[in-house]
Amino acid sequence: MNERIYFQLASADIIRLGRILEGCGHLGLLSTVDKATGLCVIRTTADRLAEVAALLQAAPIAVQLAAAPDN
Repeated sequence: MNERIYFQLASADIIRLGRILEGCGHLGLLSTVDKATGLCVIRTTADRLAEVAALLQAAPIAVQLAAAPDN
C-alpha cells in the first residue's frame, strides 16, 4: 500500500467512515493522524486509488482533502 490520501472530517465520523470503507471491500487502511483536527489518511494501492477518491467524494460524510502533514 504505497498510495496515501489525506483528508479531514469531523472526529465523530472517523469510525463511521472506517465502517463504510470496510463495507466496500477493504479498499484501503484508514488511520487517524490527528484526532483533534480530524486529519486522517487512507493507505491504498495504486490500482484502488481512484476508487478510494470516488468513495470519499460520495460518502454521506463531509470530507475535505488535505495535504500530507510535515513531519
